[in-house]
Amino acid sequence: MATCFAFHYLFLLSATLLSVSVAFILPIEKDKATLQYSTSISMGTPPVTLDLVIDIRERFLWFECGSDYNSSTYHPVHCGTKKCKLAKGSDCITCTNHPLKTGCTNNTCGVEPFNPFGELFISGDVGEDILSSLHSTNRARVPSNIHVPHFISSCVYPDKFGVEGFLQGLAQGKKGVLGLARTAISLPTQLAMHYKLDRKFALCLPSTSKQNRLGDLFLGGGPYYLPPHDASKFLFYTPLVLNPHSTGPIFDNHPSTEYFIDVRSIKVDAKFVNFNTSLLSITKHGDGGTKLSTVIPYTKLHTSIYKPLAKDFVKKAAIRKIKRVRSVKPFGVCFDSRTIGKAVTGPAVPTIDLVLKGGLQWTIYGANSMVKVSRNVLCLGFVDAGLDPGSPIATSIVIGGYQLEDNLLEFDLLSSRLGFSSSLLLHNATCSHFRDASTLQYLTTLSYGTPPVATKVVLDLGGPFLWLHCASRNIPSSSTLTTPHRSIQCLTLKTHKPQESSSFLSTAVDEDHHQPCQVSPENSITGTIAAEGDLVEDLMSLQSTQLETIHQVHF
Repeated sequence: MATCFAFHYLFLLSATLLSVSVAFILPIEKDKATLQYSTSISMGTPPVTLDLVIDIRERFLWFECGSDYNSSTYHPVHCGTKKCKLAKGSDCITCTNHPLKTGCTNNTCGVEPFNPFGELFISGDVGEDILSSLHSTNRARVPSNIHVPHFISSCVYPDKFGVEGFLQGLAQGKKGVLGLARTAISLPTQLAMHYKLDRKFALCLPSTSKQNRLGDLFLGGGPYYLPPHDASKFLFYTPLVLNPHSTGPIFDNHPSTEYFIDVRSIKVDAKFVNFNTSLLSITKHGDGGTKLSTVIPYTKLHTSIYKPLAKDFVKKAAIRKIKRVRSVKPFGVCFDSRTIGKAVTGPAVPTIDLVLKGGLQWTIYGANSMVKVSRNVLCLGFVDAGLDPGSPIATSIVIGGYQLEDNLLEFDLLSSRLGFSSSLLLHNATCSHFRDASTLQYLTTLSYGTPPVATKVVLDLGGPFLWLHCASRNIPSSSTLTTPHRSIQCLTLKTHKPQESSSFLSTAVDEDHHQPCQVSPENSITGTIAAEGDLVEDLMSLQSTQLETIHQVHF
């Protein structure tokens, strides 16, 4: 069957073609039941796929290494070594009552992996192994599967110390936690050291748990291609603040490795919220301040901040004639969604501004402030955390994952600053891309021809037109029109002569105009030239962003 191509000047995007610097990327998915964000990597020889929950607070990558993990390239890190010191090993582990294997060895550097959902920590072995399934975004057309040798992580043997259920609270099927904190053995730091990359990583958390709607974890710096933009140009920068005391359950006498920012005040619809702003400063004991979290689903506020914020939000909502309804736990303020309008940034509700040092504002719009809890109820997605929002140290504001979704966040570890975009929806962009999980190619679905047939295609900004194989339609389209080879469209594309060149030369002028235009598109994934096919025009069904109706466009 011949190949047919549709003429179209709308350039599409493939991030695999445009990256100009060496960096790495991992897909992020959102779990519907737990609202946790996770990614997948492979470890060991033979490689074992590990689905890991992302925690920007955790100090390193840890995973459960049970009976299915028997890597021939695993090497324990011994006590007292330089690598053990890098990992801040706290004890020396000896394996007892079990045969020696991966995760159960003697004279091994020990650390304390932390499960943020079960509030559990346990001793884990520090070891080295091969990390794989990282995709490179260098000049190559296809993201290559990178292998990182001697990657340091912690392996937790399930029943080594008689502790059961260490994975409790993690989303179903998750085998551990990917730590991204400011430490010497976190994933961003190890990659930067091994490949001489910028000590940066960026998060783009997806706002949906639909299949193949994936976000991005960028490692090693930008550009950050989020269709249809390089979103690095949307970033504003604010300093990261060092808390002199750890706010986690362990290492209380060490400086925090978490990510704090300097919030000075809060506004609702441009009006300052009246509360004790001293709560926003970090005390000499480590209390107060504002930090970011990927494991807390909704922003938690000290009660002295939450109550005036909620009160002002309700007042501003009333001015917009938004009707308040009975609250739904864990939220304290809810509204009738039928009284709320729509905007490009989600529900048309009062904006919330986090005013940062120097007057810079991080604006939170409806898509990040309102949570749908039932068909007709939306709730303010902030939680009253009482007088002590953190444990054991009381952090006044913990910005949760929901408020970070569809925002690009760049963590610059060397310059100690945070880049933030505010809502990408303002730029007709999102973090929830239709992606193929194995190749990270951007996809979309087009409804094409008569009758319309849904067809998945890869997005490619470098391609001059849409092309697809005619076999993608089981039923021929009745609205297809062949493009003549001497048409403006054909000449613009600088296409070739028809295949039968001798016939072309002997054809009369009036017949020559009816010769079909033929083109040879490039497969941008493999770099090969496809066979010649006819350039055609047909109907495409497109949905309007304003009227929520379907329009047919002839192209």
